[in-house]
Amino acid sequence: MALVNDRLSAIQCRIVFDGPAASGKSTNLRVIHARAPREARGELTTINGSPGWSGDFEFLALQVGEVEGYRLFYHLYAAPGGPGAERCRVALLWAADGVVFVADSHRACFHANLQRSAELRQVLAARRTNGAGVPLVFQYNKRDLPEAVPVPLLEARLNPDRLPSFEAVAVSGEGVFPTLQALSDLLIRQVRMLREESIRASNP
Repeated sequence: MALVNDRLSAIQCRIVFDGPAASGKSTNLRVIHARAPREARGELTTINGSPGWSGDFEFLALQVGEVEGYRLFYHLYAAPGGPGAERCRVALLWAADGVVFVADSHRACFHANLQRSAELRQVLAARRTNGAGVPLVFQYNKRDLPEAVPVPLLEARLNPDRLPSFEAVAVSGEGVFPTLQALSDLLIRQVRMLREESIRASNP
């Protein structure tokens, strides 16, 4: 759930970019960092995994505007995709307020996409038993590859619920901000709903 600080009039949402290794998660963060207004972004940093967590991951803080008088901050994380980093990925996903699944369109990565999306579904299914669903969007990256898997096949296998999805070539910036904007719209809607529920609960 988003962190609301009434004293500072601030809302913080954690967004995790998930997907197989080298699918473009970190590239998304680098593009956002490079193109966001300097005054709205922090430094793009690499966080070393804790002992036993096997995997470094990138982090970026971003101020994106206001919601009902509260400043809205996004903390963006690029989850490690390599083997042995499951504990780190699951911990990040368990704490996420929103998720971007970055699929690698390369045919050789099709099975890795399926494996990672199955892991994501398991985590989100477990979380649904403890609260509201987590906003999720899909990004089909590397669409410039001549051997890219057709989008309808990716949709059928990765996104059967037809959640928002976007084609991207993240290395050039194509599709990066539309993906983030779509997730942001879902997050803001959920934040407003939770704020309304909180106000109703405090004023029975």
